[in-house]
Amino acid sequence: MRWCVLRRGRRKGRKVRMQRQTYRPGFAAFWPAGAAQSERNRVEGRVGGRISHHLGGAVRSKLQGRQYLSRGRARRCQSRSDSPIRAIIFSLEQRSSLVSRLCCLLMSSESGEMRERAFRLCRDYLHGAWKVVAPHEIVLKRISGGLSNWLYLCKLPSNRPARNGEPSQVLLRFYGQIHGEKALEGLITESVIFTLLSERRLGPKLHGVFPGGRLEEFIPARPLHTEELKDPKISVIVAEKMAQIHSMNVPVSKEPRWLWDTMNRWMQSIQDEIKDEQNTDPHSSQLLRNILAHNLVAELKWLRKFLLKVGSPVVFCHNDLQEGNILLRDDASSPSDSLVPIDFEYCAYNYRAFDLANHFCEWVYDYSNKQSPNFFETRTNYPSTEQQVSFRHPTRYVVYFFGFFFIFCFGSPSH
Repeated sequence: MRWCVLRRGRRKGRKVRMQRQTYRPGFAAFWPAGAAQSERNRVEGRVGGRISHHLGGAVRSKLQGRQYLSRGRARRCQSRSDSPIRAIIFSLEQRSSLVSRLCCLLMSSESGEMRERAFRLCRDYLHGAWKVVAPHEIVLKRISGGLSNWLYLCKLPSNRPARNGEPSQVLLRFYGQIHGEKALEGLITESVIFTLLSERRLGPKLHGVFPGGRLEEFIPARPLHTEELKDPKISVIVAEKMAQIHSMNVPVSKEPRWLWDTMNRWMQSIQDEIKDEQNTDPHSSQLLRNILAHNLVAELKWLRKFLLKVGSPVVFCHNDLQEGNILLRDDASSPSDSLVPIDFEYCAYNYRAFDLANHFCEWVYDYSNKQSPNFFETRTNYPSTEQQVSFRHPTRYVVYFFGFFFIFCFGSPSH
């Protein structure tokens, strides 16, 4: 049988019913050279290649600096303005008391209180022209909102140009409600990762961290379309970005638990879903029971045992590099700067082959479908062996991986 999972639609803030999806085998990146074709056929017939981010929200790896969560140390961290990571931890310690006050005013960008708060944040963190504008002059537009984040575009008026290199427009992000220690640690991890990627120009710039949110670079761009992933000109840049991410040394747990924690969490979700549906939706309940009849627990144990034998290197992975998380700039200065990866909530140390195989699987799925199951599947789009090899060609992925790994470890040769 093929590996069947339950996926929950999460594109564009939607939450839809769990849908059954059978994934196409795509473990080409895991196989060592010269593996017997019969063995490959047997395994690929048993396990699908798409063990992806659709398995649900990841349980974040714990920060090695967990001791900074204590309130006393957080206060000491605040005074060390040279460390953005310490500022993040202090910020997140204070955020809980702000969420309830923000909820009502965040619902509308027309709120005078919301405008005043956005103005104060931009004035205090950006300076320059932001110091001389009045609250009613700034352009404030709500971009999106949900249970996890509220996003706003803050922009200087046309008659107040930037004068000292400060940004003329920024993305204002407010964190939503978070429950439990694990969720808070996950937010801390994501913020630390965002800071590091920002410093290395692998994501949007970070302009400020404050209790309850942060100020980010606003990038005039659009997300890629599924069909564009197979464009050779775009694919080579995606390979470069992935290699740079894989070469990073990030201060989070190096154990590759993300994949297994995620899958175990979704196995539990299946059990919970069956309990919820027993008295309300007999059809869905029967569907879930049919899926469980395949003994996914045993499949998961077999899969873990198999992958541990493959020996794929454990590196820092994005784990969700699909078209919606890759922005194409409107005015890029060079081809390599034209693409910007975003949404680092699933970043963690993982098997390198997973990040490659997962990205290849994204060539197949288009999430623009407004109807259930909220995606279009075109299996013929799955990259051929030649396309997969081209993606990992020495002049693309490999050179960038080892090149940036050398720079991050030993510094630039020019120094």
